[in-house]
Amino acid sequence: MKCEKAQKLMSLWLDGMLAEKDERVLLAHLQNCEHCREVWHQWEQMRAMLRSYPLITPSPDFDRKVLSRLKTPKAPSSPIPSHWLTSPAFRLASSAVGGLVVMALTLLILMLPVQEQPKPSEQMHHWQWRVLGREVVQWFDFELRGEPKWQGGSSPSSSLLPSRSSRC
Repeated sequence: MKCEKAQKLMSLWLDGMLAEKDERVLLAHLQNCEHCREVWHQWEQMRAMLRSYPLITPSPDFDRKVLSRLKTPKAPSSPIPSHWLTSPAFRLASSAVGGLVVMALTLLILMLPVQEQPKPSEQMHHWQWRVLGREVVQWFDFELRGEPKWQGGSSPSSSLLPSRSSRC
């Protein structure tokens, strides 16, 4: 028999609920197992201490009082006691948590990469490249900035550009 099963049988024996056959098996195990004998002695000492206390007899109307308390309905209780919500500690803790959430969101927003807005001339530049063609954009850049940025190559709109010799 395993010690675990023997200890379960000890509890049944102390309650007077152990069959005679199981009692013989338990006693045989106790003769062979030092650990279970020690556990058995501890159970016996506890049983002796509990029996040494004086018996207390309840009052004659004890049963009636207990049953009447069990039958009276209780008021439904809220899942969170209301005194928690009004306590200063709860208010402080909830304020601290709220503040931490606001700080975390602020840091998150500040850490997001900022996309630079293109300058107005660059916005037009993008539009001009698509609609007018490369040469027209380069000609406008030359007229506005005064520095040549001509690049080689031609496009269908090349014939529309003024020639270099026609400029003042």
